[in-house]
Amino acid sequence: MFSSNQEFKISGDFSLLKQALKFALEYSGERNFCFQRTEDSYCIGWMTMNPKGEHVAENGWVKYQFDFDYDIVAKIVEQEIRKIATEIKVEDPFSYADGGSSLGFIIENIPGLFSDEWHGIKKPFYGIIRIQPFYNYYAK
Repeated sequence: MFSSNQEFKISGDFSLLKQALKFALEYSGERNFCFQRTEDSYCIGWMTMNPKGEHVAENGWVKYQFDFDYDIVAKIVEQEIRKIATEIKVEDPFSYADGGSSLGFIIENIPGLFSDEWHGIKKPFYGIIRIQPFYNYYAK
């Protein structure tokens, strides 16, 4: 688990997404993941265990319908981030600059808050990471 006040942030292009997910999720110490999508992010969280010993996702979170696989999840996340960027009309803030830029991702930890909602994330206490569209800029 991340410490209560820890900050975690990593950005990159989609070719690095699988490695970034793996690093963040393995670092969290959790092994049973769930997800939720908000208006501007794709989130991955952890599941609790019910009295029968089954892993369950809390309200607002969805259990993956397949065995968690970083290759599959990275492709899903990339697709969702591209959709989000289109839906909320994320624009390249570096289009004026002398260099290159490309749509990618930024991953941040979700603080372990007991609130009902944080930045559109339901039950953020069960969240591990939040992934959003991010433009990577490469200066000349």
